[in-house]
Amino acid sequence: MKKILALFIFLCFVISSINAQTIRAKGGLNVNTISLRSPYGNESITAHIGFHLGGTIDIPIYEKLSIESGLLVSQKGFREVYSEEEFRYSPVYLDIPTVGKYKYELNNTFSVYGTLGIYLGFGIGGFTRKIDTFQGINSYKKPIIWGSHYNADFKAADAGIILGGGIEFNVFQVGISHTIGVANISPYSMAGYNLANRVFSLSLGYKLSESN
Repeated sequence: MKKILALFIFLCFVISSINAQTIRAKGGLNVNTISLRSPYGNESITAHIGFHLGGTIDIPIYEKLSIESGLLVSQKGFREVYSEEEFRYSPVYLDIPTVGKYKYELNNTFSVYGTLGIYLGFGIGGFTRKIDTFQGINSYKKPIIWGSHYNADFKAADAGIILGGGIEFNVFQVGISHTIGVANISPYSMAGYNLANRVFSLSLGYKLSESN
């Protein structure tokens, strides 16, 4: 947590020293799943709904090109559904996306854009839940355990690729993105497990400030 706080302070210092920038508040819906490789073959993995919330900064670099970065609290995860029980994994990350952005202005108030880049994520919270769909007596909810030890749920570090696009009009931004995790977040990688986050996001942004 101290490292995350230090990184946040550093980013705030860098942002404040940049003259040309657009700052937005951003939030929206995540449709989450995972890429799973298991020594036991395929398992009953289904999508899990989450959220993201935070802020971004858009820094122009040349004409229609800019760099967009930010800090987002993002709930990811997945579900395992069986005949008599269901497991829900809802880890919460602090994500730092950094993408190249190409924007084409159609008129003074409306533009379209596309993005490509990477993200780094750090596990900061969340929970796992078991739902007994047969008798209802063996259900539980407990916090996510982060780490690489034998009783951990997930490794805390995440990273991957971001593809996205959207529209901007007046002070609003509507975007979609797909993040493809490349980090193995399973603490049982030595046993042949490989877990990687997959997230499809729908976002709404609101311009807070703009300077030139």
